[in-house]
Amino acid sequence: KNLLTGGERPKGLLYKLSVGLCNMHVSGALVSIFSIMIFAQLTAVTCTDELNLGAICGSGIVGILAGAAGISKAGTALWIACDVGQWPVLHNLVRLIRKVDQVSGNKITDLIRGMGSDDGGNSTFGRRLHESLEEESPRVAELKAKYDSPADVWKDLGF
Repeated sequence: KNLLTGGERPKGLLYKLSVGLCNMHVSGALVSIFSIMIFAQLTAVTCTDELNLGAICGSGIVGILAGAAGISKAGTALWIACDVGQWPVLHNLVRLIRKVDQVSGNKITDLIRGMGSDDGGNSTFGRRLHESLEEESPRVAELKAKYDSPADVWKDLGF
């Protein structure tokens, strides 16, 4: 039952999606908590003068739990992308947004591209994918001058 209204819970698209998203968040929190436990146990092994087999064993068991929580999170994400994301309602919504974007001269695309950026909408969210050859760093230019090919780099490294 719905805790707020006392009535039956809805079982439609939004309900299923909210349950899936909730599972992803809970699973993600469990992965984080288990990871902290693993590092704490391994700290007990590496920061002491004697071998602590209990901590090693415990970190392995908690590692399995962290892995299971990670699989739960990834499985739910796959379900959302491959099942919920393929429902006709969502496909029609995406088609509608694409048409509005085309009619508006790509205003929606420009808005999404420029979210949170101060660079006139050329943001790649902190990544350097948009750098051109003219913006090449001095370090890259130095390496290109020193080596003719990637094979030369590997040869210089001893391979």
